[in-house]
Amino acid sequence: MINAGDRVPVMEINLAVDASPSFKLGREVHAWLIDVPAGTGVPGAWLAALSPEERTRAGRFVFARDRKLYEASHAALRQVVGRYMDTDPASIRYGSAEGGKPFIEAPGPSLSFNLSHSGDKALISLSEQETGADIEVVRPGRNLDAVAQRYFTSGERSRMASAPDPVSFFYRIWAGKEAVLKARGTGLFTRMPETAASDGHEGEDHACYFRPDAGSYACVYPVRKEKPFRVFRMENFVQFERSFPLSATPRR
Repeated sequence: MINAGDRVPVMEINLAVDASPSFKLGREVHAWLIDVPAGTGVPGAWLAALSPEERTRAGRFVFARDRKLYEASHAALRQVVGRYMDTDPASIRYGSAEGGKPFIEAPGPSLSFNLSHSGDKALISLSEQETGADIEVVRPGRNLDAVAQRYFTSGERSRMASAPDPVSFFYRIWAGKEAVLKARGTGLFTRMPETAASDGHEGEDHACYFRPDAGSYACVYPVRKEKPFRVFRMENFVQFERSFPLSATPRR
């Protein structure tokens, strides 16, 4: 893992969605892209599996679209983790480490996860070591220069200013920095200006960047070049449940 001031190597992959999840990690790192387009309903059984704390938090959102994304992403997280752990999604209990990073408290901390959501998309990363994920849907009109001035290193700001596509550069670096710091579990915004995502730096643990579509950017950390990194996509909740019923999920 990184320390403050470290330069984190970045690698980029062309997104290739894997249609055959095994729900077994081994030494692999897995990512799940969750699509929540307008009008998509979340199965009632999935919503019922949410904890009282999750339902309370969902109810605090002012806008229905934000509440829907929270409910859908957290319900999908329980369904995915339940299949990896071969357990009832409703029985999963989360704890919170120092710094606020969530972890699986019950039925046992046998895997690490991270969840990110933005716009109409969510991203889940799963690994046997600490993991971080970030997904960013482009928001037109956002003052990227002001954000970069506050949270990017001087080198990143200089590279952004000279980049052929400053918008793409911004979201790529932002997603990488967030994924790294979420994996670490501390100081997301206080440490962001100290953490540099660098294409030219070599190291074992890379921030793995990819584009889910033309309007979004995603990153998972850490990924090692010699270890498989697999990406899956949940586009339809009902179809996912039919294709991968809990009773047929292989045991770990």
